[in-house]
Amino acid sequence: MILAPVLRRKDEKNEEPAEITSAVAAFRSAYVFDITQTDGKELPAIATVQGDPRDCTVRLQAFAKAQRISLEYSDQIVPARGVSYGGRVVLLPGQTPAEEFSTLTHELAHELLHRGERRSATSKRIRETEAEAKAFV
Repeated sequence: MILAPVLRRKDEKNEEPAEITSAVAAFRSAYVFDITQTDGKELPAIATVQGDPRDCTVRLQAFAKAQRISLEYSDQIVPARGVSYGGRVVLLPGQTPAEEFSTLTHELAHELLHRGERRSATSKRIRETEAEAKAFV
C-alpha cells in the first residue's frame, strides 16, 4: 500500500488560452503490486543531514571538553546515533561528518539544557524538540 495523490483540476488565468493543470488536493491509500507501477519524483529522505561541517566538529568537541563533557564512540548504542549520559556523550562511530556534527550538537543540547532543575518541568517531547531544533540550526 502506498499514499497516492488525489488530483483536482485547476484553470490557470493566463492571457493566452486557459491551460488546464492539476494540483494535489489530498492523499489516499492505494495498492500496487510492484515499484514499477509507481511514477513521479522520488520522495525526499526524512532525517538526513548533508553538508560539510569543515572544522566546526573539532570546535564543538573543544567546546564540550571546556564544559567538562567527555566524548566517546561506541557501537553499543545502536540503533541510536548518540546518547547523552549527563557529563558524557557517546556517539555511534562511522557517521558521515555532517551526521556526526548534527548528532553531537543534538546531544550537547541535551547536556546543556536538560540536565538541571528544568528537566522535571519539561516532557520528553519538548526536550527532544529543543535538542533537534539546536541541531537543525
